Amino acid sequence: MKKRGDYLIYGILKKLKKIVRIKRYKRDVRSLGFFLFLLGEYKMRFLEEIKRWLGEVTEIFLLLLALGIILEILFGSAVPFFAGIVPNLTALLNNLGDNGLVGLLALSIVLWLFYRKRAPAHS
Repeated sequence: MKKRGDYLIYGILKKLKKIVRIKRYKRDVRSLGFFLFLLGEYKMRFLEEIKRWLGEVTEIFLLLLALGIILEILFGSAVPFFAGIVPNLTALLNNLGDNGLVGLLALSIVLWLFYRKRAPAHS
């Protein structure tokens, strides 16, 4: 048969176990929060890398567009892979001009997207 002191010790041990469980839970929650923080940082770096890569691809396409315009002006429309750039570009500009203010607004948005300053990269 257990004595009154045994119940007291048993109760204290039970409360200590509960306190230890709470401390472990808090530590696990902090670890999980830190893991989610690192995961968020990784996602942000991944998205920044994709943005950088898409910017580089866009610059390459703009350079190819400029090369196609120059080749078509110099050699006419007989240039393979670059034929029809100048007529398509003039048709696009005419369509923007026919639309008046809406065309000007669309053109300004496109130019803003191409020429905006990039945010400095965090190292």
